[in-house]
Amino acid sequence: MTITFHEGQKLVEAVSDPVRAFILRVLACGEYTAEALARRVPAAASETDGHIRVLCSAGLVSVREDFGTRFVSLAPGADAIIRNYLDNNRIPHDPAFCALVGT
Repeated sequence: MTITFHEGQKLVEAVSDPVRAFILRVLACGEYTAEALARRVPAAASETDGHIRVLCSAGLVSVREDFGTRFVSLAPGADAIIRNYLDNNRIPHDPAFCALVGT
């Protein structure tokens, strides 16, 4: 699975925020209602909704609604998406670049 540059930017933005990283760790434990998740997150409930939107946009979180209750969970393959991106975007050691910047 190849991730485009734009998708990679969304992914990095999503996982680089400490609150969003915390949300991902909580969701690794299972599905939560949006309300229950907000109680566990060190941010205001309205901020938690914004974090969930960013994580959804990056393809890492799924939200479903059932009788007016929002349920939040890790998207299928979320860990594989992150691992794939990191594996394909390693920062290579480039002696020519190092010489250019003076190291």
